[in-house]
Amino acid sequence: MVCGDSKKTCTVAIVIPDKDAAKAWFQQKGKNFDAETFCKDADFKKEVFANIITLANENHLSSLEKPKDIFLHDQEFSVDNNILTPTFKLKRNVGAQVFAKEIADMYAVIEEAEAKRNANRSSKKNTDILIFDAKKAFFLDMK
Repeated sequence: MVCGDSKKTCTVAIVIPDKDAAKAWFQQKGKNFDAETFCKDADFKKEVFANIITLANENHLSSLEKPKDIFLHDQEFSVDNNILTPTFKLKRNVGAQVFAKEIADMYAVIEEAEAKRNANRSSKKNTDILIFDAKKAFFLDMK
């Protein structure tokens, strides 16, 4: 489920990995597969995210269509958990409510990373300006 917010500059996604494929990945990496906690493995999350981005790039999705973060969930969406309709269509509003905390957490992490990146850019720009001004002042003094 890809989630977007008109007040945000990106999307995030809730992903339900295939348990058999996950188990094979864990075995290949020499890790123990635990059906209860496999979604919390950081390396597995990185692998799933990398695969999503690869597929997005291969299909020429725009940057707005590519999720900036994902949350792995081990339970499939179903009619029983009220995230799918009886005709198996996704109830986006219900899904957004069920995963509201996870979605908010992902956006908070993204916003924090962007703020740090912008702060680093600002400090580099200010340094560059100061260095440039210092050189300009030096050359003016020499004339």
